[in-house]
Amino acid sequence: MSTEPTADPAEARPTLITRLYIGGRQFGPLGWLGFAGLSLIVAIAAAAAIYRWVDEPLMRRFAGRRAVRPPATTRDPVDRVTASVGP
Repeated sequence: MSTEPTADPAEARPTLITRLYIGGRQFGPLGWLGFAGLSLIVAIAAAAAIYRWVDEPLMRRFAGRRAVRPPATTRDPVDRVTASVGP
């Protein structure tokens, strides 16, 4: 019988990636930095693709029309009639 606790496979994946690609002093700090940079680029590209080809078409199809707002009026913060000083 094994005395090791059984871990959830979903929890083991990040440690497996760390052990295979980053750990074990196979690549060093520059390898880790490169892997982190590559992961960041892939994540940004995936987010941009999802936005472009999923979110925008859905919003065009199902979003309601925007209400037209009247232009904002600018008011003079000082009332010239009551602010006059003198006789």
